[in-house]
Amino acid sequence: MSSEPYELVELDSFRKNIRKFFRKDEEKIREKLKQNLEYTPNRYQMLKGKITVAGLKLVGLRHLKVGVKGYRNGAAIRFRICKECLEEEYYKRSKVRCQFCDEDKPRRVVLFDIMPRGFGYK
Repeated sequence: MSSEPYELVELDSFRKNIRKFFRKDEEKIREKLKQNLEYTPNRYQMLKGKITVAGLKLVGLRHLKVGVKGYRNGAAIRFRICKECLEEEYYKRSKVRCQFCDEDKPRRVVLFDIMPRGFGYK
């Protein structure tokens, strides 16, 4: 295991949706992301198939669940690890590549989306 932490990169869709939570919950979510994704982001389960985020169908997303007060079952964060994306060429299957994609900086975790977990089950 490398001691170098992963850099967390927030996309606009993530920033927009995290504002829907209370300020206190937003801080808790950010701290939880820092704790869980900076060193071992690959321990979280991969989502199967293409997942739609902000109108784009993306492959290779993983998800992390975080408890949030006032939301049954908490929140779910969708993210992708740049190193995996480059190795498995998820960007080709998704037909979209991040504007900041850099093969010299594979130790990044891109935060695509966050939403209350119950929202996806309707």
